[in-house]
Amino acid sequence: MFGDSRKIEVDNAVFLNAQIYENGREEWLIVTHGIGEHLGRHKYIVDLLRENYNICLYDLRGHGKSDGEPGTIETFDDFISDLGQVIDFVKNEYRAIKISLFGHSMGALITAAFTQQKENLYDPVKVFINAPPIKVPGPLGKIVDLIPFGGIKKLDNLSGGLFLKGLVDMGFLSHDKSVGEKYLTDPLNRLSLNTKLLIGMIRCSRETFSRPISPAAKMYCCVGSADAVVDPQAVINYFSSTEKNVRLKVIEGAFHEIHNEIDLYQKPYFEFIKDSLV
Repeated sequence: MFGDSRKIEVDNAVFLNAQIYENGREEWLIVTHGIGEHLGRHKYIVDLLRENYNICLYDLRGHGKSDGEPGTIETFDDFISDLGQVIDFVKNEYRAIKISLFGHSMGALITAAFTQQKENLYDPVKVFINAPPIKVPGPLGKIVDLIPFGGIKKLDNLSGGLFLKGLVDMGFLSHDKSVGEKYLTDPLNRLSLNTKLLIGMIRCSRETFSRPISPAAKMYCCVGSADAVVDPQAVINYFSSTEKNVRLKVIEGAFHEIHNEIDLYQKPYFEFIKDSLV
């Protein structure tokens, strides 16, 4: 089944690339991808859930085929605003009433922040996030943790930034090593990311996960215990202490892109998605 390509205007002359899979279902699912990638890397959602949802996948601004300077953002809050305007689009164009949300990695942060800030305006039925970047892992994370939030905000307010490459070890996306190889050769992936985007993500993460999300919707979260792109223990700690009203699933041994993992990890992840959202 092929999707309907659409351009969604979110600001004056800023258009996001989208793929719409309309099946005549009552419910819609809006899918937000992760940093540096594009909507095409999450079409497994269509295979899993098209019998139950109309589905909208979209490229974040500065990503994929959407407008915006590649690999950067003026303010991270634009991503949150854009998600609301994508929902407005499917409501206006397709008369969507029931909306659920799905987000992976940075898309999980956007989805969580959106739920925390704007749930009362959009009333999503269900929210599912995978591998939210609550904390930067490893030695770099320890350095970032030493920077007070006021310092992060000052850095985020600076204009410009530097483009950096090699921020993610492709070997830690999946136990299937071909996943990292394909990522590097995909022309729609952004291999160079601006520090403006990265600092904005850290600022938004600090704000969002410093307090409960307090979802009225049914909300679910998944993370691989061997994820080296985000800190899985920080995810476990947050959803076992600060926010206890979200159902958390830990896939033991899985890396960051569980949807691209070997069957041992992918199968229980897909089952959790279906159990949660269907």
